Amino acid sequence: MGVYLSFSAYKKDSKGITGHVRPLGLYEANLDLIEADKVFSADAVTFYSGINCIDVLLNARTNLWDLEIMEEDLRFYKLATNYFSGNGLKTIDSESHGVMFDPLPILRVISTLIRHLDSIKSSYVAYEVLSYEEEKRLLPLLQSLLQKSVDSGAVVYCVWA
Repeated sequence: MGVYLSFSAYKKDSKGITGHVRPLGLYEANLDLIEADKVFSADAVTFYSGINCIDVLLNARTNLWDLEIMEEDLRFYKLATNYFSGNGLKTIDSESHGVMFDPLPILRVISTLIRHLDSIKSSYVAYEVLSYEEEKRLLPLLQSLLQKSVDSGAVVYCVWA
């Protein structure tokens, strides 16, 4: 497991965006070029050791259907926290590239999680309960960042390190 999962937003029209898979809401970005196009820097959100309520959902301790979340809605989290693509970095022609995401599907998931966080908490095991208060505080901040990103046409980058 990584040390943290951090979310930040970047201009979608950046010259650093090098590809787009529209049906999946994925963007490829040249991370060497895109840093100058970061937006809402003060609003970046960091979760230490991931988002526990999503881990609970993925471990099937709470039924996704009950929350009207489909497994593919959690693609951003699976990609961001995957061992092989966890920090989203790949070197192509000596340049660092990463995967960025359309914020709207993530916003829908986070908004749903906020509404149902108390019921998801009932599926936590004892050592996970400590993350509940952090998630209760951070999920609305992430929701705000995602809403600003949707409103301004930005893309979202999740780094797992």
